Formats: sequence, C-alpha cells, structure tokens
Amino acid sequence: MVYTLGQAANATGKSKSTILKAIKNGRISAKKDDLGNWSIDPAELSRVFEVTVLSNTKSNESEHPSNTSRTPSEAIEIAHLKALLEAQRALLAEKDARIADLRQAMTLLAAPKDKAPEPPRSRSLWAKLTGG
Repeated sequence: MVYTLGQAANATGKSKSTILKAIKNGRISAKKDDLGNWSIDPAELSRVFEVTVLSNTKSNESEHPSNTSRTPSEAIEIAHLKALLEAQRALLAEKDARIADLRQAMTLLAAPKDKAPEPPRSRSLWAKLTGG
C-alpha cells in the first residue's frame, strides 16, 4: 500500500505543500501517475518525517471486534506499521549477513597457519674457518 499526497499529509501532520516540497526537493522519492496523483511509499515517508497516525478510538461498545471494515486512518496506520515491519526485517537481514561475514573472518583468523620451514642458518666465520 502507498500513500497519496493527502494521506501522507494526514499521517505526518504536515500540509500537502510541505510533503510536495519534500518530493520536489528530492528528500522523498515518489511516483506520479498519469492522472497527476502522487504515490508515496510509507517507508520513504517515515524516513523523512515522523509519522504520527492518530487511531480512531470509538467509544461505541456495540461494535463487534470482528468487524473487518477499516476507516481510512486505520488503513494508513496499518500501512505504516507494515512499512516499519518491512524496514525492520531488512535491517535484521543486513545484521545477519554482517554476523555471518564476521564469523567467517574469525574462523579464518583462528585457523592454524602452516609454518614455513626456517631457512638454514649461515655458519659463522669461525665455524667456516675451523670446519666446525
């Protein structure tokens, strides 16, 4: 799921013009479709702006928790949480790869090294003269 310009503004508490200015300045990457609507990735938005999604808390207790219809703000919050989860998974994969590289380096450093044979010692001048 991606944010529209208006959804991104609502999710961050910024104005549409602030989000658009960040896009045009290159701080946020976004795509513009044929109709002129912007598509902004939630991870990209949260990289630049703090996403403060306000949840709709309803005090209507007659509503069943199994109700699957979502309000727009809930959909935005879910999209933001999915983006954060994906970003955390990417960081975890990067960390795991780094740990594997470090383990391999430690194994190579700890492996016994074959000693090269020592070169023959040259005899001293006295040993050469006396034949000993």
